[in-house]
Amino acid sequence: MKIKQSSTMSLLQKRHLLILLITMHYAAFMPNCMAQNDQKQKNEKEFNNFQNKITSDFENFQSKNDSIFLQYLESAWKEFHLFREENKVRVKPVKQPFFDTVKMKIEKVPIKNDIQGHQEIMEQGLDQSQERILEESKGKHDFTSSVYFFGQPVDLPANNDLPAVKTINTTEIIKYYTSYISNKQMVNSAGVIYQFAQERLLNDWGYLYLVILASEKFYQEMNNRVLFVWMTLLKKGFDVKLGHDAKNIYLLVNFEHRIFNNLYVNILNQRYYVYTLPLQSEPQNEISSYETVYPHEVKPVSQMIFTLPLLNGQMFSRKVIYNGDTFSLLLGLPLIDYMNAYPACELSVYFNAPASEKAMRSMDKILSTELTGKSETEKVPTLQIFVQRSFPYKIDEQQFGKEKYMFADETMYYPYSDCEDRAILLSKLIARYTSLKTVGLEYSDHVSLGVMFTKPFQGDLVYFKGEKYYICDPTYIGAQIGTAMGFMKSQTPSFIQTGRKN
Repeated sequence: MKIKQSSTMSLLQKRHLLILLITMHYAAFMPNCMAQNDQKQKNEKEFNNFQNKITSDFENFQSKNDSIFLQYLESAWKEFHLFREENKVRVKPVKQPFFDTVKMKIEKVPIKNDIQGHQEIMEQGLDQSQERILEESKGKHDFTSSVYFFGQPVDLPANNDLPAVKTINTTEIIKYYTSYISNKQMVNSAGVIYQFAQERLLNDWGYLYLVILASEKFYQEMNNRVLFVWMTLLKKGFDVKLGHDAKNIYLLVNFEHRIFNNLYVNILNQRYYVYTLPLQSEPQNEISSYETVYPHEVKPVSQMIFTLPLLNGQMFSRKVIYNGDTFSLLLGLPLIDYMNAYPACELSVYFNAPASEKAMRSMDKILSTELTGKSETEKVPTLQIFVQRSFPYKIDEQQFGKEKYMFADETMYYPYSDCEDRAILLSKLIARYTSLKTVGLEYSDHVSLGVMFTKPFQGDLVYFKGEKYYICDPTYIGAQIGTAMGFMKSQTPSFIQTGRKN
């Protein structure tokens, strides 16, 4: 349709023309718009149907998996022998070894055996970014009780009608399993626990420990606590099993890395560790368990810490003397407690865990000025000497009465440390103040550190993945980079890859 416009068109005529044009436009557009709305509604309906089908299929899949698993549990139990692997015993020097036979003059660090003599306690909150993460992730639940995870309150939902076992037999265990998965309160509680673990950046072991603490709020009887932990972990995809003797039920955990001084059973060539809950005694003889694995993808419980948990609480001030000056290292007590609760693991777990940022920032005040403008072959000796002289040496048997590997924050906290602890700490310092790669060196009776410098020089070294790593020993006091203790030169160490994070 063509419209002729007059140059003398009145305002009223222009208005009528505008209305006509708009009407014609919408008359042409409306069918298309209605068609789009119809298509949109159709698409939404199809999507909802698809989503409902997926949910239904998944629930049916889960139900089928549960049904298959329970069938195995009815008949697959057998007896398993118990084994124990002790932590490696190293014959360490009682006194810190010196590079020279002539005793060197070193600064004496005034330190007491009583840690309380060195601490200044203060309240310390989380960083603003950490608080924001926690605030944004809070959910809404009907909370009635709390459990404390290293000082952090965890509000738990109400649980009134909890499944429980009266005796130890297959029928009762299967009954608990079916009751758990159909109990909305149990499922809701498990969800709240997992949400807290995500909010606080807990690793697998941290989540396991949290579930154990929560079980104490839900049950007084130990066997029911174990069943709750088993079910909660299993439903989150972890490779855990049950074991039992005549009186007690035990949690069996497939850990990603070996743990020491702990009982375990071999099931289909896989170690499952008997992970006792607080106040639970170890089994004395054989225990009954099953070989079948839950028919859904499961994974081992990892002890690796790639990100430290967000733990709020009091701080500890450790006095360190360096170059005649006294400095304070700030360390979070909840984090120290968390690390102290860790099971004894392989050294790789400790070498790859980061040091806390608060501790490293306080370390910056000691070392940053000292390291400014120095080359890598000047920085590393400075850091090496710092660890050699500023952290008093004592073997674990004297300090703890047993062998104890320590995370970097623990080495900065406790009054004394020995070879593996110092090697771990030095690796964190080198990672923070240089871009050099390091590798842990495990000998028969010693743990040291290798550093890959960008330029070669004369000194003791080892080859790891075709690269030269020079010995930088934080225990061998007075030794410079590229200097190994005599016995190390005739041994080939085991290598421990280290993380780059501080």
